[in-house]
Amino acid sequence: IIHPGAPPRHPPRAAMASWFYSSAPAHIHVQLSTKGEEPVIEEWTTSEDAGDVFTRLEAATAAEQPVTGRARARLKIWAEGALPSNTATALKPLVLLLNRQSGVAAAIASLKCEDHSLALCVGAALPLMPCLHTLNLTGVGLAALPAELCRGAAPTLRKLVVRQNRLTALPPEVGHLSLLALLDASHNQLTALPSELSQCEALAHLWLEDNGIGRLLPSAFARLSSLRSLLVAFNPLDSLPQLVPLSRLCRLSVVDFEVTTTITPTRRRG
Repeated sequence: IIHPGAPPRHPPRAAMASWFYSSAPAHIHVQLSTKGEEPVIEEWTTSEDAGDVFTRLEAATAAEQPVTGRARARLKIWAEGALPSNTATALKPLVLLLNRQSGVAAAIASLKCEDHSLALCVGAALPLMPCLHTLNLTGVGLAALPAELCRGAAPTLRKLVVRQNRLTALPPEVGHLSLLALLDASHNQLTALPSELSQCEALAHLWLEDNGIGRLLPSAFARLSSLRSLLVAFNPLDSLPQLVPLSRLCRLSVVDFEVTTTITPTRRRG
C-alpha cells in the first residue's frame, strides 16, 4: 500500500531516461602531420582540465621539430561520443596550444574537421593559424556555414571544401575570402549564390554540382575574371546568363540540362 504523499518506489520516467542515456565524456582527437614525418596524435576527454591537456599537446608537438618548422602541416580533428552543449570548451586545449605556440600555429597549412559540432565552433581557432590555406569540412552534416568560419579564415584561405553537406545557402561573409582560389560546395542543397561571391576575385575554381540552384545571377560573377572552371551539372537550371567577363574560363560543366543561352570559353594561347 502506497500512502498519499509517499515518495515513489521508482524514480520518475524522465529521471530514469536521463540516467539511462547519460554517456561517458566525449573524446576529442587531434592529428598533426607533415609529409615524410610521423604524425602527432593526441586525444582528450571533455571532462579533463584544459591546462593539463595543453601541457600534453605542448610536449608532443615540441618533440616533433620538423612539424613546427614548416608551414606544410596538416591538422585533423574529430570527436567520439556526445559533445557538451558548450562545444567550444572541447577545443580549448587546442586553442591554448595555437595561442601560446606560434611555431606550431604557423606550421599548419590545412585543417580538416570531421565532426559536425566541432565544425560549428572551430572558427574561433582559425585566426590563430596565420598560414592556413585549406579548410575541409566535407560530409559533416552542416545545414549552414557559420559566418565566423569565413571571417576567421579570411586573410589566408585559398581552398574551401564544404561538399556533401546540407547547405541551403552560402553566407554573405564568403565575400571576405579575397584570396580564395577554389570553392567546392558540390552535393549540397544550395538554391542560389550570394552576390558577395563576386568579391572573391582570385576564385579560379567554382564547383557547384548536384545542388538545387535554379538560376545563376550575373551579379555573383561580375568580378570573377580569374574563374577557370565552373561546374554546375545536376542542378535544376534551364539557362545560363551571359557570364562575362570570364575570359579565362576553360572548363564549363553543364551536363543534364538544356541551356537556352550559352557562352564560349576563351582559351589563352601560350
